[in-house]
Amino acid sequence: MNASQFANDYALPWPETPLQNVGNVWLKREDHNVTGSVKSRGMVWQIAHMVEGNHREIVVSSSGNASVAAAYYCQVAGITLHAFVPPFIEPVRFERLSSYGAIIHKQEMA
Repeated sequence: MNASQFANDYALPWPETPLQNVGNVWLKREDHNVTGSVKSRGMVWQIAHMVEGNHREIVVSSSGNASVAAAYYCQVAGITLHAFVPPFIEPVRFERLSSYGAIIHKQEMA
């Protein structure tokens, strides 16, 4: 997959995420995008740059949203992701990382 195709398929047709009014504050519900991660919008562009640079393997250190978003977009781009996570990572996040094909490294200092 080339960078233009990746951007056209995953970054540009960004799904609508709802606005929610709570009192007199409006919340943009980024947790309603394709990965359920609030980091998806930024991560899709970072992975697009990795595709453009022909990177085949990358590393992320995150215990949650960033690693889940990176794992999803790496999977669709055909990039191997090494996710360094702390041993106390939430089981649901560990499962999502696994389901997206990330190579998971549990580290005390992640």
